[in-house]
Amino acid sequence: MDLQVLLMQNFFKSQSQTVESSGSCATGTQDFATPIFCDYLSDISTDSDEGSDDIIDESVRDSTAHLNESPVVTSCNSTDISESLSHLPSVHPLKRQKLAVPFRAQCEIDATARLEAWENALVEIEKLLKSMKTEFAGGSHGLQAKQAWSIQSHLSLMIWKGRNTINASEMAAECHGFAAVWGGCQIRSWTRTWISHHKLPVSLTGCHAKAYSLLDDPGIAAELCAYVRSNTWAVDAQKLTDFSKEKLIPAEVEKYL
Repeated sequence: MDLQVLLMQNFFKSQSQTVESSGSCATGTQDFATPIFCDYLSDISTDSDEGSDDIIDESVRDSTAHLNESPVVTSCNSTDISESLSHLPSVHPLKRQKLAVPFRAQCEIDATARLEAWENALVEIEKLLKSMKTEFAGGSHGLQAKQAWSIQSHLSLMIWKGRNTINASEMAAECHGFAAVWGGCQIRSWTRTWISHHKLPVSLTGCHAKAYSLLDDPGIAAELCAYVRSNTWAVDAQKLTDFSKEKLIPAEVEKYL
């Protein structure tokens, strides 16, 4: 059994050393001229046959002697490494995306289009202010009229004086009686709405989200229309007039009280 253990140790030791020597450097090679015992252990007889023992001893000695004499390369030459790396495929640098229109040219185009939109909006607001048919909510001195004049001042400062939008809006707000910061923010919002949709700001008084009428419900509105158009109310013109003036319902109810 000791002989079998010795053979196994030598066998696996030889394999591990060959793997390490081959993995350390690709240029290191070994010349295995001496045969190594590679048979199965079950083929070895456990009898005390001197001939078989001599054969095994000779094979073990040959294998150990070969391992002791075989050179193992432990270092690699830098020139060999550089030569091996030189054969690797070189990666091309990524191509820069070429725009159809250069960035600076596109910025100039956008600036020109923005200036044209401002000029058109200024012409339209001036026409609206000069027109005699224009009726502002609250009159010519109301809030909507001040908002329209603020938009006109904002656009004029940006186009003719070269002011930026924030500075121009704050100056226009102070000129027309609004606060500088809050009023300037509101004027910028009004100007954007006018440039995009040509609409003046409208007061939300009476348009609160919580204000609700029964006539806004389609079902109730349809029932009321059918009730008004029924024979009871629509045939008699006098009753229809009283119903529209809200005089008929209390008088009719008093009959049943």
